[in-house]
Amino acid sequence: MRCRVAFATLVSPMSRPASPLLPHEGEHLRVGDEYYVLSSSLASRRRKHVLSHQDSFAVLDQSGDIPFALEEEVGVFFRGTRHLSQLELLAGGRPPFFLSSAVTPDNLRAVANLTNNDVREDDRVTPRSTLSIRRTTLLCEPQLLVRFVLHSFTLGPLTMRLELRLSADFADVFQVRGLSRVGCGTCEPPHAEGGALVFAYLGLDGVRRETRCEIAGADVRWHGQQ
Repeated sequence: MRCRVAFATLVSPMSRPASPLLPHEGEHLRVGDEYYVLSSSLASRRRKHVLSHQDSFAVLDQSGDIPFALEEEVGVFFRGTRHLSQLELLAGGRPPFFLSSAVTPDNLRAVANLTNNDVREDDRVTPRSTLSIRRTTLLCEPQLLVRFVLHSFTLGPLTMRLELRLSADFADVFQVRGLSRVGCGTCEPPHAEGGALVFAYLGLDGVRRETRCEIAGADVRWHGQQ
């Protein structure tokens, strides 16, 4: 299974769009200067989108995220196994505001329009709605392709850190739906390989399953357990 992410940037002197409404109370948790998304609550409140192609299907929230919530039936599944259990975007350390989204009639593609929250980084403040983020997610077995088009509404240079949080638990669909198993296989530690982030799992059936995450169009730094 592959997850590929591409970035494109645009700059325009257009005025910023009107600021969206503040998120519901409880969707964000602040600890000091850090902000965290309450994934389980977020996933249960938002309507989900389902993409499907042959032996693969993906369950996303409206923003295109896969929230890290093991008790939620979200993720990217291939032949009955969840190959991606988290795919979350942060802009300036905070979840972007959701504006709108749609799924194509063939259930292969989802498009979400997002914008940045108020961001403070390195003593710089970026007002809300300065950056437009158009996120397109395409499921094409056995690949999940994600494209971000970034449109800046400021005349000057814009610096903002974008993060993708990724994980894979390789749970089968029965486990995701709440059934317990007597035994499970072994997840290998995530590692970087040829510029890609690789998750791997050796099942009790002796089959090694793998998810490769690749990013194009941006400078990439992998952090976490490797």
